[in-house]
Amino acid sequence: MTTMLCPTRGGKESQPNQDFAIQYAKQHDADLLFLYVSDLRLISRAGPPIVVDIEEELSEVGDFMLTMAQERAEKAGVTAGTAVRSGVFSDVLREIIRENKIHTVILGESHEKTGVATSEYLQHLSEDLGRELNVEFIVVRQGELVFRSKGEE
Repeated sequence: MTTMLCPTRGGKESQPNQDFAIQYAKQHDADLLFLYVSDLRLISRAGPPIVVDIEEELSEVGDFMLTMAQERAEKAGVTAGTAVRSGVFSDVLREIIRENKIHTVILGESHEKTGVATSEYLQHLSEDLGRELNVEFIVVRQGELVFRSKGEE
């Protein structure tokens, strides 16, 4: 069975992109893995006890957000799993793709202009990791296809 990956921050703004991933997985008879990544580099100067507490809180939030997405996928007839990780997004993405033999990654652009998942960043990431790992990347914005990159080694 093919497995597709959908990194997500969760929440209402992420739902159209998650729904795209759910429908795409269903159309291709694939399993879906939702991923939540927290990157604590910006707060690492606060000191170890605070960072550990924040990391635990973010993991709990991530678990909750992914469980909601997983339930929606399963109601649509798609088998979905979840993974919560901490680290640099591109590094975690690379690890998850390798560990789970992912064939397609569906990335959602940030809903707000202040988000880090801009079109330019996601296109660059898709092209680089797609070539490196021979994986298809699909970028969506508010549930609509924006960019597709078929990875080739």
